[in-house]
Amino acid sequence: MDSNLIEMRHMVKVYPPSVLALDDVSVEFRRGEIHSIVGENGAGKSTLMKVLYGLTHANSGEIWFKGKPVSFREPGEAIRAGIGMVHQEIVLIPEYTVWENIVLGVEPVNWLGKLDRRRARELVRQKIDEFQFNLDPDARVEEISVAARQKVEILTLLYRNVEVLILDEPTAVLTPQEIPQLFAELTRLRDGGHTILFISHRLEEVLELSDRITVMRKGKKVDTVDAA
Repeated sequence: MDSNLIEMRHMVKVYPPSVLALDDVSVEFRRGEIHSIVGENGAGKSTLMKVLYGLTHANSGEIWFKGKPVSFREPGEAIRAGIGMVHQEIVLIPEYTVWENIVLGVEPVNWLGKLDRRRARELVRQKIDEFQFNLDPDARVEEISVAARQKVEILTLLYRNVEVLILDEPTAVLTPQEIPQLFAELTRLRDGGHTILFISHRLEEVLELSDRITVMRKGKKVDTVDAA
């Protein structure tokens, strides 16, 4: 089926000595949907997404992305292919500004090969406007809220033009007041054509946000259902 952007087939992952983290899991993710992966701690949700992102490697199984088999050796390959992941622990440089964090590693340079600061900041400002993220590009990361830092992480991936965003328990670090804004932003990204894979164990927020939900238990897929 064409609308499947990603297919993970018969994924098996064993952590030594004998922890079966993924037990023959097959799941499909469609283009332009918010798809939540739910289950209690130890269900295999994060492991499944880390395998997709190249952070860890399956013992067997295959991954298809845009109709072709892929195997990412590390996250940089996944990002270049168009898949990015935001982790629970935020990994930004606190002393740097928002724009400096976002361009880090893919900085625009001038004819001397030096960082073109004005152009870099302007590119980030354009991305902030494009995705309607309420961020000050010149704010230092150590001075902004956790919710804003999470936005910086998401924007760092959008700046690299990923089309699939994996979010690992993103609401765990947010206050209840900050969650609706995140959900509004994710919905807007989906409506703009992005695919969002959302790991959670909070059923009520998953029902509110998702188009489809995959339920996992003890390393196995139980089912994939429409949120409605």
